[in-house]
Amino acid sequence: MQSRGRLAGGKLVFRSVKDVTIDMLRPLGYVGARGLAWLRRRIAPKSLGEVNLKGTFQGYGMKLADEGKFFGWNPSSVSKSASDFTKEQLLARGWTKERLLEVAEKYEWINKLTAGHRNPSAAGRAAQLREIVEKLF
Repeated sequence: MQSRGRLAGGKLVFRSVKDVTIDMLRPLGYVGARGLAWLRRRIAPKSLGEVNLKGTFQGYGMKLADEGKFFGWNPSSVSKSASDFTKEQLLARGWTKERLLEVAEKYEWINKLTAGHRNPSAAGRAAQLREIVEKLF
């Protein structure tokens, strides 16, 4: 995968938050969710396009609709909790702790940017993913 980020004067430079994924940071020396969280605090999305949730799923080789069904995501609610999943199930589908936290963060940004109007379940989805990480990882 070609990085849209580059090193400039010893620092990573990205055009926007949508350009940054965990998989892109690993070869550059940033480790896991912690490195991504550090970087993202410095690059806050200003639009839904910058959040790029669909692109994140595509980067994982997943489809948002399929994963939405797996997690029990409905247009205005979430129908499953952490107790409905096992770590083995999640890992078999490609869901690592880092990926769960990355998507949770994106849903939190969606909720902030839209004040819950366009995606009323964004806050619930973020909370569900964080609960899964807390209980299973």
